[in-house]
Formats: sequence, C-alpha cells, structure tokens
Amino acid sequence: GGTANGSIAWTRNTAGLAVGTYVDTFTVAGAGIAPALMFDTLKIVPASAAMAGLRAAETGVRRTVILAAGLQSATPRDSTAIVSDAANVADSSQWYGSTNTPRISLIVAEGVLSTSKVTWTRAVEGLAAGQYIDSIFVALVATPEVRTVIVDTLDVITVVLPAPDVAAQELFTPGRLTAEQRNALDQIGNRNGHYDLGDFLAWVERANIHLSTALRRQLLSLPTPRPSSGAPLGTAMPATRLPDH
Repeated sequence: GGTANGSIAWTRNTAGLAVGTYVDTFTVAGAGIAPALMFDTLKIVPASAAMAGLRAAETGVRRTVILAAGLQSATPRDSTAIVSDAANVADSSQWYGSTNTPRISLIVAEGVLSTSKVTWTRAVEGLAAGQYIDSIFVALVATPEVRTVIVDTLDVITVVLPAPDVAAQELFTPGRLTAEQRNALDQIGNRNGHYDLGDFLAWVERANIHLSTALRRQLLSLPTPRPSSGAPLGTAMPATRLPDH
C-alpha cells in the first residue's frame, strides 16, 4: 500500500517449479484511480537450454468485445504470430503450439521456424463483462523445454446504447452520442471504423427495433454506406432497404 506517486515491489516463490513459463497477474487500485492489471512472467529453462530460446512476433494480443443491449459485437478475427529463434536454434527446427484453455482454439499449431505462423481464434460467445487472460505456448519439437509464451487478453465491456431516435439523429447532426456508443454501434454493424447508416440499420435489424414512418423517410435521404471488407456482422444495407418493422 501507499499514497501519491511511488513504486510497487513483489517477489516470486520459485521453489519446486518445473521447467516452463508461468504467467500471473495482480491488480493495483486506489481511491479515485481505475484499477491497473499487471503481468508477471517467469520462464524456467534447464541449464542446457539457457543459451537457446524462441520468440514470437506478437508476445501479447489484446482485443475488445462490446456488449450492448443484449447484443454482442463481432467475434475478433483470428490472431497470428511468426515464431522465430532468439539464439542457437536452427531455422529449420520444427515447433508446436498448445494452450490450456478451452476459450482458445489453435488453427495452425505446428510449423518451421521463421517460415510459418501460429494461428489461433478465441471463443467469445456468452462471455460476461470482464477481462479474460489466456496463454498460447510454443515449443520446439526436438527440445520442448525451449519455448515461448504469447499472452492473449480479451476485454469484454458493456456499453449503454442510446434511444433509436437519438442514434438516428447522430447520422444527421453529430455530437449526440458518446465515443463509446459510436464505437459500439460500429462494432455491432459494419466495423468500418466510424458510425454510419449501415451500423444503425444492422442494430435495428438485430434488435428488432420499430422505426416510425417519419424516421424511415428521413433515413432514406442518406447516402448508401459502404461495408468494410470481411465484416461478418451487420453488413451495410442500401438506404432503400429499411427493415420492415
């Protein structure tokens, strides 16, 4: 504990730990200060492997899923990381990946150093708001004690969406929604980086929201939005195809 600016110190009990990578977290919080999550990673290798090692192009991946009015934003895209050697490991060495959590599925779980990528996807359906931290382990086939770890962090956040008429007016007069609301509607919609008609229509369709005749006519005057490439949810709808409810 402490007050004002300062530092925090901690120690690890390593007695009896086997060869491997250990990732732990702890939270630092204080009055009027948002909690901060800190990572402590410990790697234990045998003496013979002390001069060898692996590295991944991405040692940490962090993504966000938004929950809004019972709807969930699109599943994060697959993640990849090139696996290469750090020292004293031949480029032709083969590696394999593993994980200890059912929330992560490995798509590409083996390969050759520097020429292939470990690829994984994360299950997000049904998750409650909170932070989820998991690990992907990559090790050499010939010497499994030579390994690296990739930390995958998922933030699931809740956003309160505006009334439909307020969200619609934002399309004509920006400034009515918060940045979090605009981002949430974009993630529910076409995911092209900004809030537009395609996002609004995707939300209306998925949430079965009724639009008044006057509002439908007003929306028809807007230009047709363009969907982003590969958006799996809420692909932008032409302005002439408003939902029939």
